[in-house]
Amino acid sequence: MTGQPDFASWRLHDAVLDSVRFDWNDKACVITLMAFLEVGRDAQPCELRFSGVTLLALPCSQPWGPSAHVNGQTQTDGNFVIQMQSGDEIQVTARSVQLVRK
Repeated sequence: MTGQPDFASWRLHDAVLDSVRFDWNDKACVITLMAFLEVGRDAQPCELRFSGVTLLALPCSQPWGPSAHVNGQTQTDGNFVIQMQSGDEIQVTARSVQLVRK
């Protein structure tokens, strides 16, 4: 799945968010998840690696209640949105993103 071009089609629903790291100098963001990447298989560790990041918005107000699970994700050009089951939306504007299995 490394470099898979269609962010919106990646199997991230119900993935568990572990961490978000941002490297200011490299303009890089890494989101670490446990995701159900294959039907019928256990969740496996993976990373979303964003490069050329110009915006990272990371709200944690939990309007729908507490949850570390992903509800879904969308992409419009270089704007990537990960909606959490808490109702929060993580927003990343970046040049590219890769899904890397760990």
